[in-house]
Amino acid sequence: ILLFFLRDIRPTAITAVSIPVSVIFALALMYFSGVTLNMISLAGLAIGVGMLVDNSIVVIENTYRLRSMGYNAVQAAVSGASQVAGAITSSTLTTICVFVPIVFVDGMTKQIFTDLALTVTYSLLASLIIALTFVPAVAKGVLVRKTNKTVLGQKGRVITWYKNAAAWSLRHKKRLVIAALVLLIASTTGILVKGFEFMPAMSSAQISANITMPDDSKLSETAEVNDAISRDLKRIDGVEDVGVMLSSNMADMFGVSAQGQETDVTQTTMYIILDDKKLDQSQAVSDYM
Repeated sequence: ILLFFLRDIRPTAITAVSIPVSVIFALALMYFSGVTLNMISLAGLAIGVGMLVDNSIVVIENTYRLRSMGYNAVQAAVSGASQVAGAITSSTLTTICVFVPIVFVDGMTKQIFTDLALTVTYSLLASLIIALTFVPAVAKGVLVRKTNKTVLGQKGRVITWYKNAAAWSLRHKKRLVIAALVLLIASTTGILVKGFEFMPAMSSAQISANITMPDDSKLSETAEVNDAISRDLKRIDGVEDVGVMLSSNMADMFGVSAQGQETDVTQTTMYIILDDKKLDQSQAVSDYM
C-alpha cells in the first residue's frame, strides 16, 4: 500500500523491517512475563501484527512528507516522529484499554484470554516504541536523497476518485449521518436477533462414552460386553475405529491386584472415531448408546 501511494521503495522497506522488529520485541516481553507460545498467544500476535504496522506507517509517511517539503534528513526524521507522537500514543493506548481489563477478570475467561490480552498489549507497546525510535533512526539514514515533490503529489485514478468521493461527502453530510445511523440500528438489531453464546457447539470426529458394569463384574465379563458394543458400533456407517480404556482406580488399572488375583473392573471409557466426511453419523452413534 505504501509503495502504491508513495511510489517509493524506501519508506516501504522501513515499514517492512519495523514489523519483525516489533514482533521480536513483543516475544521478548512475553518471555519475561511468562507467557508461552500457544494457540491463544499466537492468535494475539496475529491480531497485533495487523495493528502494530499502523504506528510505523504514520511516522514514516509524515517523515516522507517533511522530506519532500525541503527538510534535511535529520529534521524530517525528528519532526516526523515528534509531530505525530501524541496521536499514535493516544491511539495505541485506546486499543490497549480494550484488552487490558481481561487480565483483571476471574474464572474461565481469565484462563482463556489472559495470554491473548497480554500478547496484543505487548505487540502494540512494541510497535509504539519502535515507531518513535527505530523508524526515525532508519529513516534518517535511508531518506538521505530528497523526495521528489512531483512524485508525492502525482495524481492518479485512485487519488482523483478519492478526492471526488470526499468532496461529495462534504456536500451531503446529513445523508451520510442518517445512513450511518440506519446501519448502526440495523447492525445492532441483527446482533440481538442472532443471540449470544460463549462456547458454540462444534462437530467433532471423536465421541466418548462411559460404560458402567454391575459391581460384581469381572474383567472378562467387562471385556466381553465392551467387545460386543465395539462390534455393533463398527457396523454403523461412518465409524472408523473404536477403542476402550479401563477407567477404574490406579490399583486396578490392569484388572489385576497386587496378589495377582483378578479384580472387579466395572467402568470403562469408550472412544469412537468418526469419518471426517460423515460427522452427521454422530447422531446414529448417540442413539445406539
